[in-house]
Amino acid sequence: MMQTEGAFARLLDLVQGNKDDSTGLHRLLLELLCDMSRIQRLSLDDLATVDDAFVIYLFELIEELSNDANDPYHYPTIRVLLILNEQYMCYAVSPESHPTLTNRIIKVLSNHGPAYRTFGENLILLLNRESALGPQLLILKLLYLLFTTPPTFEYFYTNDLHVLVDVIIRNLLDLDPGSDDEDHSDVPKDGGGQRALRHTYLRVLCPLLKNTQLAHENAHYKREELRKLFCLLVNRSSFHFSPVDETVVRLVSRCRQVAWIRDESDHEDPVSPPTDAHVAKRLLGMNLAEAGESSLSVLDVSAKVEKEKPMVPAPRRRKRLQQQQSKETVLLRVSPNNAQNGERSPFDDDNNEE
Repeated sequence: MMQTEGAFARLLDLVQGNKDDSTGLHRLLLELLCDMSRIQRLSLDDLATVDDAFVIYLFELIEELSNDANDPYHYPTIRVLLILNEQYMCYAVSPESHPTLTNRIIKVLSNHGPAYRTFGENLILLLNRESALGPQLLILKLLYLLFTTPPTFEYFYTNDLHVLVDVIIRNLLDLDPGSDDEDHSDVPKDGGGQRALRHTYLRVLCPLLKNTQLAHENAHYKREELRKLFCLLVNRSSFHFSPVDETVVRLVSRCRQVAWIRDESDHEDPVSPPTDAHVAKRLLGMNLAEAGESSLSVLDVSAKVEKEKPMVPAPRRRKRLQQQQSKETVLLRVSPNNAQNGERSPFDDDNNEE
């Protein structure tokens, strides 16, 4: 309803015109503009109302010291820029994309990037602290555009790039391939959210290593750690008895082709997912090729089986054994009479009785 009533253009005017009136009101207008742009796709007419002056105004807000103690990094302003960039990207990949529609965020940073480096610093800081899926994807998409646009290749300071590499390495290791995204209520239970996040991190990492200051000579950062990470990513999925994600394998292979990351051994040992035989041999000590073979024949096995006699005889055999034992056993009967009284001895034979 707000879109049909033209509320988006009115919000832009209110955000620019009420900066000095009230900090709380200005922040509320930014959050309203952010939510309106997030929940639906903006029309081309609404997106065309975003001009360079409005984007520069938002970047200047971030460069200034924050008057709000609860928002020292201008997070609502950064969210507006991230969501506007998402709107531009949606039209760029859609078949009905407008040829004259320009991404104002990338345009301003391409022309005036050194003047607004605080935005980049806060962007990396928020990515380091963010745990929700949606904000991480928004930040990574903007980083991908910055690292793939030539005028913004060196927008970040080198130290900030080092921090970004550390954050990406840590987050890629923390993303469990076997997870079902129980920590994210807005993600399906099939692991699709973390899988998409892992793919996006790898897509950002490749141009980061290839196009920025990290590719300069004597500026390589954590080469061995990155190589270990790539090796782990294409093998760790096997610990969950599930096939390795083919997209991860392809993206890792692309990262390993970066000039200062590539090694001579990569040609001899190309990145490929482990087979079922490798998984079984590594985790269970099994060899699937030899699992169907046996060195013993059926006759050898049956010859070693001993047939033991039953411990309890059958009823018929028990009766015969009792009869046989009664014939062979001699029973002695002791007479209760006392021999000292002249009576019969207790050892006399019972057969002599009269």
